[in-house]
Amino acid sequence: MSIDWGNLKEAPSAQAQADAQSNTQQPSPAQQAYATQLANIENEYGLGSIGNAQAEDQYAQDIIAMQQAGRSDPGGNIVMPPGVSGNDFMTLLSTMDNFASSAGYQYYPTASQINSLLRQGASQWNQQQVFQWLGNAEGVSSKMPWASAGMTHTQYDNAQTSLQDTMAQYTGDPNMYGELVSEALQKFGSNSGEAGTWITSQLLNNKKYSENAKTPWLQFGDTYQSWKQYKLQNKQTAVGIYNASGNVTDAQYAQMRAAGYQSRSAETGGAFNMGQQSQPSSLVTSAARSSAR
Repeated sequence: MSIDWGNLKEAPSAQAQADAQSNTQQPSPAQQAYATQLANIENEYGLGSIGNAQAEDQYAQDIIAMQQAGRSDPGGNIVMPPGVSGNDFMTLLSTMDNFASSAGYQYYPTASQINSLLRQGASQWNQQQVFQWLGNAEGVSSKMPWASAGMTHTQYDNAQTSLQDTMAQYTGDPNMYGELVSEALQKFGSNSGEAGTWITSQLLNNKKYSENAKTPWLQFGDTYQSWKQYKLQNKQTAVGIYNASGNVTDAQYAQMRAAGYQSRSAETGGAFNMGQQSQPSSLVTSAARSSAR
């Protein structure tokens, strides 16, 4: 092996290495200014009484975020109740920060609200409980439905999309019966499994929806796709019964279904499975009367 002595560099001395490391650790002017701003806020609001340096710094950062969002004063100082630790405050602070960041810190809780939460033991609450309390206290439940549902904006959007998928599965329209989706989000929060089960039960068992003229197939437990299949398989007979020239309504198909007409199947050799009668007399009479008008 040959060595290129001309390009060989001398290893830096220990002092040179220490000087280089020191230079890289020097804060920038912007960092120094921010640190000074944090220190001033911690002094101004007496945050030293919190008893948790990390929580004090985080709350000071949140106050700066509030100021940048147009909230110039959090409304007083934090007063730690007896028996509440700085760690308890840090736990609550993390949840409050999620609440505030969902709306760009426009609705960050005031010091008075924080003190009230601490006195009520809210550091032991789950996110949904804290969000609901803050949403009501701030009076922003209508503007921030995700807050009163105990979710961040992103969590709410994801849960809403999941429930709208369930709605579309049964009605064909993700936006139909929107009041059910809203109620499910408030009842179950981010538990989309229970919320979806509840919506399905309401659609199939609550006559307000199962016997609604917009979705008459729900009374039979059909999804939107299975109902379309039923209509396709029974179209020829429906047209004959109602003399409808192909324009049979969902209500008429539902009348057929209730009278006993079932879909074609391989077991019946392509015939209609209607039990004991080929065409229920009540259905034929009703259709005849409609045609005579």
